[in-house]
Amino acid sequence: MKVRKKIVVCFSVTVFVVLLIASEVLVHGGTVQTTPARLQKISKNIWDIVENDNEIAGGSSMQTENQKPHETRKRTITAETVPYDGVKRSISCWGDSMMYGCATTPGFITLDGITTNISYATAPDMLSQFTGLKTYNLGVNGETSKEIATRAGGLTMVVDRDIVIDGTGIAEFKLQSLYDGDNVYMEDYSGYNFQSDQTNICVINGEKYYVTNSYDGESQILYGTDVNIKEGTPVYTLAAVERKDDILVLEIGSNAGWYNDYDELIAQYDSILEGTGCKYYIIVGDTDDPGLEATDEDLDGFTRGEISQQLRADWTHFNAYGYYAKAKGIYEKGVELGYWGGQ
Repeated sequence: MKVRKKIVVCFSVTVFVVLLIASEVLVHGGTVQTTPARLQKISKNIWDIVENDNEIAGGSSMQTENQKPHETRKRTITAETVPYDGVKRSISCWGDSMMYGCATTPGFITLDGITTNISYATAPDMLSQFTGLKTYNLGVNGETSKEIATRAGGLTMVVDRDIVIDGTGIAEFKLQSLYDGDNVYMEDYSGYNFQSDQTNICVINGEKYYVTNSYDGESQILYGTDVNIKEGTPVYTLAAVERKDDILVLEIGSNAGWYNDYDELIAQYDSILEGTGCKYYIIVGDTDDPGLEATDEDLDGFTRGEISQQLRADWTHFNAYGYYAKAKGIYEKGVELGYWGGQ
């Protein structure tokens, strides 16, 4: 993995959330003991600039992508922070396996003498507990940044042909990305990753349609009644439509999809914000330097771009404590921005 010592990525409100540091969380026999003061301390802000972005020795490239098929678009998102309007909103957390909570583990947090079971918790789970707000886990294991941005309604996908159904029936077609021309595939076209009772529901011209993959996986099948959809018509996941007014927590880029170009990754983040019209969001940034008071073992791992073993369950995914720490960092940033309504 080719890891830069630090990346300075300035998004609009753009808030790079950094995890609470493991040095603030002492692990003893499977129980994390901490204090309110420690929990208030957020790790070193990832805005800190490391002037030298030389690659860390010994790694191989995280991205093995072909040259991008287009020029990176100019930014329209500004660095201005929009004051929160005070409306109570749900939270939608878009991302890949690191948001979904892959590999979470048993765990217990002890705070002020009270032990809380956080076993198998995810960051969205904990964020819901911290804020008291409805929180949607829209992470999908293995998705690339462009796949997440497409599912979230940022990068547009369209039908590749006219779709006409007289009466009730089905029609075969292909979903194509306007971003790079590739065909688009999902396991659940609702965008909810099977966490909704409306699995595989897409929105086309304001109408809901049931869409699945064909048997050979090379195209899509649309089910409907009296359908007339023109070639090039945009298609949106149900989640992109229903969750656009939520407070968005975005974490993309761990699985390639941005052509090894951070400007391109920023543009993909921007596309989600522009596509949803979202003003209130938190972007979870790189964790290659999360401000840990590192052990010697951690320091050795950092040279290879690894997360502290205190926080991870495998070579890349967090354990319950890592997901707890991430959620706490997101929560604290949301408090700073006034998102949680005084929670």
